[in-house]
Amino acid sequence: MTTLTFIMPIRHPASVRDPAEQQRVLGQSIRSVAAQTGEGWRLRIVCTPAPRLPPRPRRVERIA
Repeated sequence: MTTLTFIMPIRHPASVRDPAEQQRVLGQSIRSVAAQTGEGWRLRIVCTPAPRLPPRPRRVERIA
């Protein structure tokens, strides 16, 4: 099976004006990717340091 990998960079928490908005958009983005109809995908969230991540499917991995 072919796997499509989505890469999602996240801004450093110190450079974010509104952390609550960052969390809202991050959760929305994860849900959008997770809504894929096929099984051949994965999502890599790239961040250093990592913000608090919302609940996410097993195909979603944080890379710090």
